[in-house]
Amino acid sequence: MERPLKSLDTVELAVASGRWPPGTLGTVVKVTDDGAIVEIDDERGHTRDWLALPSRALRVVEAEASQQESLLA
Repeated sequence: MERPLKSLDTVELAVASGRWPPGTLGTVVKVTDDGAIVEIDDERGHTRDWLALPSRALRVVEAEASQQESLLA
């Protein structure tokens, strides 16, 4: 079982959404009852899009969390 989504999680799209293919990375900005609102940024950090997606369409990128925890230790 995957852990629940949290704000600021880095996620990847498990399915295509609009112009964004599976594998696109984004950041959870708000958790909703059935999923999350995800911000898609470009390489400079500028917001390109906001998506409201069900949790089944998202995968948490665990490597990011592990790297952040290592930096804090």
